[in-house]
Amino acid sequence: MTSDFKANGLVPSQVGSSQPNVHLVFVEDGHALIPDLLSLVRGEFARAGTDLVIRAPNGEVYLIQDFFLTEPYPDLVDGSGHVTIAGDLAARLAGPLAPAQVAQDGADAGAQPIGRVETLSGEVTAIRADGTTVSLAVGDPVFQDDIIETGADGTVGLAFVDETTVALGENGEIVLDELIYDPDAETGTAAFTLVSGASSFISGKIAKAGNENMKIGTPVATIGIRGTQVFLEFDPTNGNMTILNRPEDLGGGQSAVGEIVLTVNGQVVGTINQGNSGWQWNASQGQAPAQVQFTAAQASQLAGAVETVVTQARQTFQQQQQQNGDGTGTNDGTGTNDGTGTNDGTGTNDGTGTNDGTGTNDGTG
Repeated sequence: MTSDFKANGLVPSQVGSSQPNVHLVFVEDGHALIPDLLSLVRGEFARAGTDLVIRAPNGEVYLIQDFFLTEPYPDLVDGSGHVTIAGDLAARLAGPLAPAQVAQDGADAGAQPIGRVETLSGEVTAIRADGTTVSLAVGDPVFQDDIIETGADGTVGLAFVDETTVALGENGEIVLDELIYDPDAETGTAAFTLVSGASSFISGKIAKAGNENMKIGTPVATIGIRGTQVFLEFDPTNGNMTILNRPEDLGGGQSAVGEIVLTVNGQVVGTINQGNSGWQWNASQGQAPAQVQFTAAQASQLAGAVETVVTQARQTFQQQQQQNGDGTGTNDGTGTNDGTGTNDGTGTNDGTGTNDGTGTNDGTG
């Protein structure tokens, strides 16, 4: 989350351990123990020199001493194994030491978009890797390491270069950790972290290549996705977690169900390849994931709002593909489509023949 707390920064003297609402935490054995960690998931993260500082919604402040001197960054754990904030995620939420310095130095000048905003309503922002915050609009690009946040009235649908489509509901936060895609081989890797809120994913070509290729992390579990539509919701205010494998609508009355794999604390809990089946549990109460099976009507009611957003985003993306070509090629979100023929973008091509870039096409290939 962003606020003056992060924008203004802190120095250690401002959060000294003598203050009653400040908790000093030390790194031991590669992790930092915070029993009340769940309450910090939607807290405000900031850097204070080499320390990580987190302010909880209730005003309590936690200072993790020398967090940024530890390599790799230590995970934040609650001691029970139910809630974990990965060290890299905590560092990303805190932002860079000098906001906007990366952009000013030109280090990100060559960054390429990994997707774009297809649908949007209400307040939606992106925190870039350089620490700057921008308000998003339809058509805006999104980049690796972006933190996407929605307000109380906000929803957003994103389409990525491999055709993965993601929706985030109100009061949500998701980190676009990584997306690497080879359009020729139609393979790659993708990783997102749902920090809070409800989200729906329609897998693209990366996920269809294997379970290890696309993963979605949360503070309580990690989900591997292969060729499916997935609904997830994590509420850090009460610890409730829901993961649901949904049938993907292929059009023409056809649907398909892929596979999801649940991992908790590094251990595989189970695999589900049935539609409208998944897991529910409450991390704050120490519950283990329980497998659940819903009817189609129950699942639609549970996931309906955010699924409407992801469906609209997918349809908008597909329409954009058709406008840029014949809809059978690959669209990188920037308006380039290889169609089924060869076109260098300087001539005219009907998508069925070969274009030499001079504007001449005989339409016969």
